Amino acid sequence: FVIHDLKNLVGQLSLVTTNAAKHKHNPAFMEDTITTVQHCVEKMNRLLAQIRQGNLSPTNLATINLANVVQEIVSKCSEQEPRATVLLTDSTIMITADHDRFSAVLEHLIQNAQEATATDGWVKVRLYKKNDQAIVEIEDNGCGMDTGFIRDRLFRPFDSTKGHGGMGIGAYQSREYIREINGEVQVTSQPGRGSIFTLVIPLQETSKPNISK
Repeated sequence: FVIHDLKNLVGQLSLVTTNAAKHKHNPAFMEDTITTVQHCVEKMNRLLAQIRQGNLSPTNLATINLANVVQEIVSKCSEQEPRATVLLTDSTIMITADHDRFSAVLEHLIQNAQEATATDGWVKVRLYKKNDQAIVEIEDNGCGMDTGFIRDRLFRPFDSTKGHGGMGIGAYQSREYIREINGEVQVTSQPGRGSIFTLVIPLQETSKPNISK
């Protein structure tokens, strides 16, 4: 899991270096670059601290405003096409979770949707409440998956369809963390018609994460 997190950080830094020659004189690009590098440094320092402490799965629970996190991650993924659009019905939905780990779940699912979709397609992120639960949907009109793949391979650790470029633990890691905060991940998909990943999470008022010590 540490290697997977490091791979994502390398991906962010690689994107910066790839675009640096073309955009290095653009003040907005340089501002984004500084923010990205700062984020990577902070995340790598946290990973190093976790390794030193022998705790590779820390849980820093906090009250999270889902609308803010969703918009933050969608903006972070905006360099990749197709850009995701956000559809909000409520900007005050709160849950209890670890900000970094929940953000990593959203980032993985949005990036996967983008990678599965042609550049002229679309990715939509919806956020709303249903009863006492927060719902986040990541929908795309990409290549889709059949029921056998969803059942047998999607959440199997170290089973990647990305060749040497994939670790095969992103979906598994995402599902396990959502389960850790008493939520669930639902998947519907059809080959050639796209996929919907739905995160169902208890609202902050009723959330009681089952965190083992």
